[in-house]
Amino acid sequence: MSRRKTAVLFIVICAFFIAIIAILCLSRQSLSDQLTEVQDQVSYLSDTTDIILTDVDGLEASISQTIEEETSLVERYSVTVTDMDFAEDTVDVSVEVIPKEYTETTEISVFFGTNECSLSRDVYSYSGEATLPLDDDFAGNLTFLFSDGKKRNTEVYSSYKGIQTYLGQVLSADADLSADIDDDGNIIISGTLSYDLTGCGLYQFDEFSLVAEYDGDEVICRDVSSLAASTGGSVATYNGEASDEDSTEAEAYSVIYPTDGMDGSAEISVSYAPTAPGSLRLYLRATTPDGYRFERTLLECNVTSQPSADGEPPSLTLEGTTTGTEYYVYDRNGAEKKLN
Repeated sequence: MSRRKTAVLFIVICAFFIAIIAILCLSRQSLSDQLTEVQDQVSYLSDTTDIILTDVDGLEASISQTIEEETSLVERYSVTVTDMDFAEDTVDVSVEVIPKEYTETTEISVFFGTNECSLSRDVYSYSGEATLPLDDDFAGNLTFLFSDGKKRNTEVYSSYKGIQTYLGQVLSADADLSADIDDDGNIIISGTLSYDLTGCGLYQFDEFSLVAEYDGDEVICRDVSSLAASTGGSVATYNGEASDEDSTEAEAYSVIYPTDGMDGSAEISVSYAPTAPGSLRLYLRATTPDGYRFERTLLECNVTSQPSADGEPPSLTLEGTTTGTEYYVYDRNGAEKKLN
């Protein structure tokens, strides 16, 4: 009987420990599940917080922009290039400002850096002109000064993009040319040319030509669009006229000037018969109706005289042939500015 009680007690104890272990396992699993749920909630709250912060930042930026626009004293303004002087390295600009509010005694000045331009009042706007250094665009450095009796207010435009002349972007070209003198003494220049002429929203052109000068005298001048069309090249202009067909009638594809620009390619074959030693320069030339001129050199070479035997006249040979990369711009008075 004693042994039976002992066995029963042992079984009860084992069952008790098994129950305890089961409860602990279930509790651990429940705790793990709860921990996972808490982590998910924390992650959700973190994502929600990020979204809220992003919305707040956007709202602050929107409020800041709205306040800036509402507190601005300027309704609209413009700065326009009217002239350039390469001899003095200056640019003339015209400034117009329409203030949001003004009185009979309101005076307005605009500062490009430390360069002041006083504006005079028209009916609804103030305008004036300034002469500024050509090589300083004053980007982010434009300030308006409003004076009304003893009251003075300034407004700084750090977002001002600057005075743009786009001189370096107007005319580009890539040429693969060669030059030689034939048995008759003619200089023959041949090869391929691709070009890009763009007014950048500031210039129009009434001429775009391939030009050859000999000792400074113009000896060849051909319209680039006609040259491209007549040699089976391509002509695409920025005012809608375009052609990529072969043509024996070059004039049929000539650009209607003035034009905002054009790009394309052409085969070049030009010749000139010099009568004496000298230097030849082949270049592209674009001119505007108001007198600006853009020139990009394609090739330069020197013609020299070589003695001949048997009393024959001296023969001409080419020396120092170079593919040009020089780019020049000329203002209305003919003053030159070399850009590379």
